[in-house]
Amino acid sequence: MGRVHALIAAINAYPPNPRVPQLTGCLADAENVAAYLKDRVGPSLALEMLTDAEAARPAIMEQFRTLLGRAGPGDVALFHYSGHGVPAGTAPDFADYFPAAMDESLLCYDSYADGGLVLADKELAVLVEHVAASGAEVCVTLDCCHSGSGTRDIGDEDALVRSAATTRRRTVRCCG
Repeated sequence: MGRVHALIAAINAYPPNPRVPQLTGCLADAENVAAYLKDRVGPSLALEMLTDAEAARPAIMEQFRTLLGRAGPGDVALFHYSGHGVPAGTAPDFADYFPAAMDESLLCYDSYADGGLVLADKELAVLVEHVAASGAEVCVTLDCCHSGSGTRDIGDEDALVRSAATTRRRTVRCCG
């Protein structure tokens, strides 16, 4: 096996916003992933961690292109995200393809700032495709809500989705 190029982005402390609750376990989870990689991969690991304010959308995309973009045939490119996932409006250019007009997205540190953007599943798929085109094996782990279509080819009939349809059923009684 060649080198492992790993980008880990984790956000506990988002900028204050009543719509974005703070998280408590993302940094610890990311540290555990990093420790595991360091232990298992050793000197052939190229690792970059972006935490809290460092995990702004431009920084994540830049490191995806540069660090993971250096992976080639025989290498592994790993992207791990731990933070909020959110549904977000689809760009108008894609409205005909996604009639629900919603994307599953990663909430970057700066997503709610003026002019800020989420990292949509479709954008993540393009980033993955560019890295995979180099011949590297790409692994993505999304430790967040709304991650189902993050890398899944929606045309793949064999893909398994871990969710069920929304129901209006209610419990008969609570707790027993």
